Amino acid sequence: MFKVAVEMHERNRWIVHHSVRKSVDSYFRRTQIVAQELTPGKAKEVLARGVFGEGFEYTDGERSFANPDDDEEERSNRDAVDTERDSGVHPSRM
Repeated sequence: MFKVAVEMHERNRWIVHHSVRKSVDSYFRRTQIVAQELTPGKAKEVLARGVFGEGFEYTDGERSFANPDDDEEERSNRDAVDTERDSGVHPSRM
């Protein structure tokens, strides 16, 4: 049995799950689990949550996970608002 699972998202961005058993359980229960995001010279903890048929989704704690009951349009609208908020430009000036 494997002790660690590594997801290679990009050449320089990997996610490490330090307990395969806990990660698999978390995936099926759709609960959060702590994982580690590795990039060159940097390691940080992230929260992972399983999304059936999609794998895991991740957040660094600054953003919340999408509500699985939302439809695609609601998620898209919320993402647009988050983008506007993150840009530092007031929405009326966009």
